[in-house]
Amino acid sequence: MGQTGAWCLTVLDESNHLIAGMAIEKDDTVGNTANVRFLMGDGSGGSRTVKTISFTPSYWLPPNPYGFRGALKELGICLI
Repeated sequence: MGQTGAWCLTVLDESNHLIAGMAIEKDDTVGNTANVRFLMGDGSGGSRTVKTISFTPSYWLPPNPYGFRGALKELGICLI
């Protein structure tokens, strides 16, 4: 808890305007909440959030399917 971070993947046009993007952000400095945001360009150089998914950032699978154990599960590997 208390740690923050961000990761973003964007698709831009030749004028550097957003076409579409996805951002994973943890800006909660007190608790342990993060968000995945799906973004679309507004046609004028700005953006709008189309969907937000809140999750608990964690190494463990139940609260975070994108963590290490989630990747292993996709590969059919089971850790005890």
